[in-house]
Amino acid sequence: MPSNTLLLIKTFLKSTSDINVLKFSKDKSKRKYAKNSLIGQTILYVMLLVYATLLSVGLAKSGQALVIPELCAMLLLGMPFLFTLLKSSGYLFGFKEYDMIMSMPFSVKSVIESKFWYMYIKSIPMYGFISLSMLIGYTVGGYLKVWSCIAWIVMTFAIPLLPMVLASALGALVTKIGSGFKYKNIARAVFTIIIVLPMFFINFFVDDSMNEEDLENMLNIVSDRIGSSSSYVPFAKWFSEAVNDGVVSSFLLVVASAILVYELFVFSLSKFYMKMNSQLSAGTNSKKYELTSQKQMSMVKAVAFKEFKRMTGSSTYLVNAGLGQVMATAMGIAMLFVKPEVIIKSMMHGAPLEASMVFPAIPILIYFFLGMVPTTCCSPSLEGKNYWIMQTLPISPMDDNKGKMLFNFYMTIPFAVFATVTASICFRVSVIDAITSIIALCSLCIFSTVYGLRCGLKHRRLDFENEIEIIKQGMAVSMNIIPHLIIGIILMPLVVLANYVLHNVAVIMLLITLIAWIFIMLAWAGVKKYTR
Repeated sequence: MPSNTLLLIKTFLKSTSDINVLKFSKDKSKRKYAKNSLIGQTILYVMLLVYATLLSVGLAKSGQALVIPELCAMLLLGMPFLFTLLKSSGYLFGFKEYDMIMSMPFSVKSVIESKFWYMYIKSIPMYGFISLSMLIGYTVGGYLKVWSCIAWIVMTFAIPLLPMVLASALGALVTKIGSGFKYKNIARAVFTIIIVLPMFFINFFVDDSMNEEDLENMLNIVSDRIGSSSSYVPFAKWFSEAVNDGVVSSFLLVVASAILVYELFVFSLSKFYMKMNSQLSAGTNSKKYELTSQKQMSMVKAVAFKEFKRMTGSSTYLVNAGLGQVMATAMGIAMLFVKPEVIIKSMMHGAPLEASMVFPAIPILIYFFLGMVPTTCCSPSLEGKNYWIMQTLPISPMDDNKGKMLFNFYMTIPFAVFATVTASICFRVSVIDAITSIIALCSLCIFSTVYGLRCGLKHRRLDFENEIEIIKQGMAVSMNIIPHLIIGIILMPLVVLANYVLHNVAVIMLLITLIAWIFIMLAWAGVKKYTR
């Protein structure tokens, strides 16, 4: 790797490293933010390690250890592709320091390589922990050899290159196409969502083979599915042959393919990289501006409109904060055409439950989409260097907060009502059940909005280098995801169980509403505490 590329990578890492902040910074707030960020990352990695280890050990104990390498390879291909697709444009194109870097004596190739490897280094710990967990299960199966261990570790770092390059290439293609539109960021976001969205609904198209309740049968099914899937993915097959059979040529094919694809990507992108960034930064010069009557609105609505303009000004922000709304809408439309039995089969893996029992879990699932990344998590930090402008305007901090929350209400409540109404039609529930479900879901959306703002204010970071650090890797987003996952994972089966006992959807929904408002009050107290 050229020395210029290494220098840029080193600079990017040092400027964004939490460890570096703890080591050299004297600012207490920055040190606290860095410490909390490291703790959050550690918790995430430990959770991944435990979950993946349990899965791989379960396969090993059931005599399916030989399929673990293929499973590992499929995860190392699928996860990097999805996550990179959502953030590659923010790393590679239109980043804040682009003009400064390009004015320095660095080649275009060095800039592209440094940005890609920076993204790779920031992401690889997650994939490394997953692969390590799979390796533990493989060891339990008794198949581990010295060569297998070496090949496994090397390919752990090589395989993610393939999906990351593919996702980056798709991101570059989307950016290239989107740059030709008048509203570039919106166009880029739409094309990205079109690519990503089908991945979240693929479960509706799987067959009936996951209906078995026996754990051993389920693991056998997982093994069969991995084997059939890997036949279409040669890299997973090569990974398995290199580890299980010690085939050196398969190992070399994985490594060589990763290097070759990477070099082709960098070479191709470098040909039109500067032109693409110029198109993204160019304004619409041909537009004629005319002074017309000015619209008047309240201070809170004005702040909400400002948040709307900020969101549509960033394709990365638009995709990550708007994907849940698109998913909820797609789910709502699908429920107008899909029978309840199909939805129950997909959610409950064929468990013998009636539609009326499962319905209370539907609003929770919709909330899982809508509350994934509330805009209030990101907006306090995304003000960045413009924060001083808001401080000098005659706007009280609480009005600013209310405007931020109002915008997130616009982003969630209409979609929540639409999806719940279509679900009520699909499941043929009573009007009372439908109304109470709408009230409960709206209450949960209010909670995610207020709690997201509390996290955004407490973990506000204005000195970010790239907005990806706030939108996908920010401490505020991480702290919001924890209760969100708990609500999604625990509450869905809990409300189904409660309905099985009570046989009263309205009572369950009103109880959820009451609990939600208790937590809303607690979150609002946090908002007032951290508002300044």
